[in-house]
Amino acid sequence: MKKVAVLLDGGHVLHELHRLLGFRQPTANEVERFAHKCYDQDKEDLFRVYYYDCPPFDGSAKNPATGVEEDFSTRPEFASRTRFYALLAAKDAFAFRAGSLKCQGYSVRPRAIAAYFQQGRAIAADDLRPNLRQKGVDIKIGLDISWLASKRIVDRIILCTNDSDFIPAMKFARREGVQIVIASFKPGLRAEMKEHCDEFRVIEFP
Repeated sequence: MKKVAVLLDGGHVLHELHRLLGFRQPTANEVERFAHKCYDQDKEDLFRVYYYDCPPFDGSAKNPATGVEEDFSTRPEFASRTRFYALLAAKDAFAFRAGSLKCQGYSVRPRAIAAYFQQGRAIAADDLRPNLRQKGVDIKIGLDISWLASKRIVDRIILCTNDSDFIPAMKFARREGVQIVIASFKPGLRAEMKEHCDEFRVIEFP
C-alpha cells in the first residue's frame, strides 16, 4: 500500500464545503470526513492529515466611521471558530498548521458604495469590513510538501487546493520521487496544475 499524507488548504476547503452544505459553516467532523474521502482506504495507508488555516483575528482595530476601537475577540464568531479549530486539531492523525491574520484597515462594502452614490446615504459603521490578510499559511504548506518528500516519509502527497503558487513545491516533491495528487471538489483542473501532478481526483461530498 502507498503511504499518503493529505494536505488541506483550509481557506479553500471551507469555502467549497460551505457551498456544498447549503451555505452553512461545516463542522470539524465534516472536514474530517472530507479528508478521509481524499484517499483510497483500500489501497492507501494514511500517515497524517495536515490542515492549514488561520485562527480568528484576536486583536483590535479602530472603526474609522465611529472612531471606536473594536476588540475582535469579543465577536460571537471568534468563540465558534476557535472551538472549531480546537476540535479539528484534536482529531486522530490531524495536524493543524496555523498561520496568522493581520488587520490592514477597513474597506467599504459594495452595497454601501452603491447606496452612497445612488441615494446619498452616509457611510455607517456596519458598512465597513476589516481587511484581514493571512500570513504564513502558504509557506507552511510548501515547507511540509518539501519535508515530506525530501525525507521520503510518504509515497504520495494528496493536496487539496486551487492555488498554483504551490507548483514549485509540487515539482520538488516529484523530483524526489514522491507522487502528487490534486484532490478537487469539482471536475476540471487548470493546465499548469495538471502538468505538475501525477493524478487528479474529484471528491464527492457529502
